[in-house]
Amino acid sequence: MELSDQVLDLTGFMNYPVRLVRDYIGLMLQDHPIKVRSLQPDDFEAAKRVEAEAWGEQCIQFDREQFEERIRKFKPGNICAVKENRMVALINTQRVNYDWDHPWPTWYEATNNGYLRHDVDGEYLYGVNLSIAQNELLSGAHSLIMLQIGAAMMDLNLRGIILGVRPLRYHRFADKMTFDEYLYDKRGKIRDPELGMYCRMGFHIRKALPEYFDDAESKNYGVLLYLENPHFDSQKPVIPSPVGG
Repeated sequence: MELSDQVLDLTGFMNYPVRLVRDYIGLMLQDHPIKVRSLQPDDFEAAKRVEAEAWGEQCIQFDREQFEERIRKFKPGNICAVKENRMVALINTQRVNYDWDHPWPTWYEATNNGYLRHDVDGEYLYGVNLSIAQNELLSGAHSLIMLQIGAAMMDLNLRGIILGVRPLRYHRFADKMTFDEYLYDKRGKIRDPELGMYCRMGFHIRKALPEYFDDAESKNYGVLLYLENPHFDSQKPVIPSPVGG
């Protein structure tokens, strides 16, 4: 089965009334054999294993102190997926107030070197890390995690979700084309499967970020992606999320 068949288009359900959306998300998460929950400090070793399977031992994006700090600062945005009592995916996010005219140029600056640049009143969710364990790409774990993050976005009345994604196959093409040429083929389709997965979820490419993350496979490039919250209400306050809450 193709990965595209397993990727949920988040915009497809978010355009319904918000109450129905929340009910739908609740049913999806309740009935699925993979369960989504908040990360806990004692999940560190399991999270480290998922990270190593996803990116390799050399690319683990947190140590224990960073891992625990992310959970302490923003528990609703740091979650995992569990299948048969085994963690199979995790995501770390933070709340930020984002300046689209002056985007943070690197992952390190955007995330306070992995410790989170978390603002309790931030109007956006910013993805710090998303990892899926080996052999779980087709399990639907990533869709369930993004459903939960989408629910958090709506519950807090945030403007949207921002991701800085590494295009992991660019190194195969870097000697043949520029990065701008790599992003889209001649038919206007996205070449990179990592980017394609998120765009099928409803994210849109906003900007290429050279030297975003120290990574040989992407030649240090990142791509800024954005999913707008169709239920954002500018007449209502953005709901704060206290540290630890």
